[in-house]
Amino acid sequence: MNIFTHNDLQTLMEDQSRWCVSLYMPAHRAIPETYQDPIRCKNLLNQARKHLIAAGLGASAAKKLLAPARKLLATKDFWVHQSDGLALFLSENTFRWFRLTTSFDELVVVTHRFHLKPLLRLLSQDGRFFLLALSQNHVRLLEGSLQSVREVKLSRVPENLAEIMNQYSAEEHLQSHTRTSSASNQPTGAIHGQGHGIEQHQQRLTQYFREIDRGLVELLNREQAPLLVACVASLFPIYKSTNTYPHLVDEHLSGNPDRLSMPELHQRAWSVISPIFQAASRNALMQNQDLSSTGRTSGRLEEVVAASQAGRVQTLFVAVGVQQWGRFDPETNGIHLHQKMESGDEDLLDFAAMHTFWSGGSVFAINPETVPGDGPIAAIFRY
Repeated sequence: MNIFTHNDLQTLMEDQSRWCVSLYMPAHRAIPETYQDPIRCKNLLNQARKHLIAAGLGASAAKKLLAPARKLLATKDFWVHQSDGLALFLSENTFRWFRLTTSFDELVVVTHRFHLKPLLRLLSQDGRFFLLALSQNHVRLLEGSLQSVREVKLSRVPENLAEIMNQYSAEEHLQSHTRTSSASNQPTGAIHGQGHGIEQHQQRLTQYFREIDRGLVELLNREQAPLLVACVASLFPIYKSTNTYPHLVDEHLSGNPDRLSMPELHQRAWSVISPIFQAASRNALMQNQDLSSTGRTSGRLEEVVAASQAGRVQTLFVAVGVQQWGRFDPETNGIHLHQKMESGDEDLLDFAAMHTFWSGGSVFAINPETVPGDGPIAAIFRY
């Protein structure tokens, strides 16, 4: 299963093709529910085709653009390995799909850029985390949300401590055969002691964890989601001393994770992670309230959209599951709103969220009733 990262978001944001199709749908992990997923996807692709033709793309060109996704409909293996949600993105330059731990409402958007707001909960500080299940026998990285966890394929990390032990043994074997040359009576190499007993084991554990950290940091490049470690208590201080990922959680899940099922790991992890997310969202909402009389906050869609385009938004609150169709006019900084999506429209909530991300602001994709004020969007301005 693939992981959705900030790099993926940036790549999709940078695609400015004339025709961009974004498709979201719920997915299922178990039979017989999985049998309905390709049917649902086919229906959504038919909707996308109608949108493309209505927007002015020829029927044959629309068929060609959607062809990569239609090939998936007949790929049985693709549908029996789903997660909770599926997102597909198609343009003249792009075909990407993501199996994700967040379920989506069915949605098809066709415009000049990809519609990415449904993914914000995966990247903002209100629901997505990583769990490193760590033992001397296994290393697993899990990506989690409120709903579930799933395993992420790891590369460039040792499979277990034995791999590092074997590496040390090979080096020691090489060193033990380094001898003084009988011809010149001069040393041809040096013997380096590795320590004994507890000290030796500590050294190898440290090297094991350094290798794991190196692989994780490469994989989680630019991620901001918290990383929680599950391991026996004696291992966590050693791992923490080698960690360079900036969002490691100070607390850990104590015990051998190899003995816990995925649902058990999820339940225990969420009990630790949930308060962290709640605190981040709560602090941002309190800051919005504290600044409400300073002119640095707004819930007016037109003002927030214009400020996001100018890079002025420090923190954005945006309602999930809600769209506001229309267009932004950069000449006047005004917006034109429509009750239903018209040709050339985009979701202005998505517009504000993407520009806020692009300028380094924080985005909280939250339930509509939690957004400050009476509308679907609110912002704290930098100035």
